[in-house]
Amino acid sequence: MKNDIYTDSKKLAVILDKKGLHFYYENIIDAIEYSSTATETLMKLRFVLKEIDIDNSNLNKSDKGLIEEILNKINDSL
Repeated sequence: MKNDIYTDSKKLAVILDKKGLHFYYENIIDAIEYSSTATETLMKLRFVLKEIDIDNSNLNKSDKGLIEEILNKINDSL
């Protein structure tokens, strides 16, 4: 299940990068690649995803749904 979170998070990071939200892309990738433990990774991802302005006009319904889906998976895992 955690691998699904990582895959979905990387997918989201690419989407955000393409929409000009580079800061979130970098933070998501850093959380995945540079955390020491799986728990640390999930906690960092949750923090970053909660910081994304869900009302950002660059995000469509699908993007917002992916953010919510990842957050739900993280919350279920911790």
